[in-house]
Amino acid sequence: MICVRLLPGGDYPSRPPPALLPPAPAALCVIARGGSAGDGPITMRAMLQGEGQGEAAREGLTPKGAEPGKDAQPSRVKPALPLHRKVCYALGGAPYQLTGNAVGFFLQIFLLDVVQCYHVPYSSLTMFLGGSQMDRDSATAYRMGVEMLSTLVGSGTQGQIVGSHHASMRKRCDVANGTLAENDTSLLPDVLENARTAYVVASLVLGSLYFLSCLVLFLGVKEQPGRYTPLGKTRLPFFASLRAVLSHSSYTRLLAGFLLASLAFQLAQGIFAFFCTHAAGLPGSFQHLVLIMLVVACLSIPVWQWFLVRFGKKLAVFIGLSLIIPSLIVITVVTHNFLVYVFMVALAGSSLAVLYLLPWSMLPDAVDDFKLQNPTCLNLEAFFYSFYVFFNKLAAGLSLGISTMSLHFAGYRATDCTHNPQVILTLQILMAPVPIALLLSSMAVFFSYPIDEKRRKQIRVEMEATGRHQGQTERPESEAS
Repeated sequence: MICVRLLPGGDYPSRPPPALLPPAPAALCVIARGGSAGDGPITMRAMLQGEGQGEAAREGLTPKGAEPGKDAQPSRVKPALPLHRKVCYALGGAPYQLTGNAVGFFLQIFLLDVVQCYHVPYSSLTMFLGGSQMDRDSATAYRMGVEMLSTLVGSGTQGQIVGSHHASMRKRCDVANGTLAENDTSLLPDVLENARTAYVVASLVLGSLYFLSCLVLFLGVKEQPGRYTPLGKTRLPFFASLRAVLSHSSYTRLLAGFLLASLAFQLAQGIFAFFCTHAAGLPGSFQHLVLIMLVVACLSIPVWQWFLVRFGKKLAVFIGLSLIIPSLIVITVVTHNFLVYVFMVALAGSSLAVLYLLPWSMLPDAVDDFKLQNPTCLNLEAFFYSFYVFFNKLAAGLSLGISTMSLHFAGYRATDCTHNPQVILTLQILMAPVPIALLLSSMAVFFSYPIDEKRRKQIRVEMEATGRHQGQTERPESEAS
């Protein structure tokens, strides 16, 4: 029972003012004194019922962290991240992968033989989906599953449309070698023109899918503000924000490891179609090998998601990245054996799934670690994700430049049907030794990454404590997963 004494000198309504009511239901005893000095005390007893009975209110206590005299907000549990929001968010990753991986697998041979801002805001949207830490990891797994599926659709569409033209090029070369002089083995212009037309058709198909996926993302996902993720502009100047982000050791190590691993995969990915055509003796089969690799990668995403939840993200990175090393060695050594290549690209596809899932799953942990250490530096998610995307693009540019310049100095000519031994040796070096060296360097950097499972749990506890202070609590991990 809470008693409030109203002082004389004014008319009061029959019900006490709202500001005098406690935050939760309680018996309210109001002792009022009449307007004149001669009136005696009048006692009124009212039982007022309300909603949302909290423990602190029932006991008449001020919640922990709240200032006395202010209305206390009852603690509420964060709602689970809805499935439809996860799916719509995941579909937003399709445009980037539909076009990006078609370019990754086929731009190299397109540039040699024939002649994106979207990703930053989309990837940073991870921090504004709402839900708990486990919800965010689950949404990332949904996203990567759809991105791998869109990679499969994009590369499959591109490969089936343009792959037959590259096979016809090789057949035309075989005919030319049998009927023309040895020094007159150039490709005919009409063959290259047909290849150009095939690339245009493939681009129209992928562009349509791109627009549809963007529309689903725009209509199906709304930003959810949080304690450390308010919807607003950063208050720090640009260079101060840049210095704060790049001085965070967890993020810089994750960024360096991601750059090296991405460079290794993209170098092998960019040269793979060209390697199959000119070094492995499988010119008409590389598009099927690409499909096998991507199907395995798509199916491996749920397995690696379970593995990282069960055994931790750092262990998943080490095991996943190491799987592609024997695959690259065998692919480089063995030629003219399609069955062996099928098994090796399947193994590489499982490793490719790790590159897609783990770095993007580890980045939010580094962002949370930064926020806990720098609670006044808010709304810097775009910096974290923009550098991540930039280094991914940098790896793509470096891989393309390295392979193109290496083949140029080795004496490659697009109009030649057969290539000299230096070109073949260059392709073999670019396919295995260089990516393996980059992968080993990446694993060494990830070994020094400070956020292990123990630190992740500590971050979650600190974030939950902050959430309770703000009137929200996260659901347990088992329920969120």
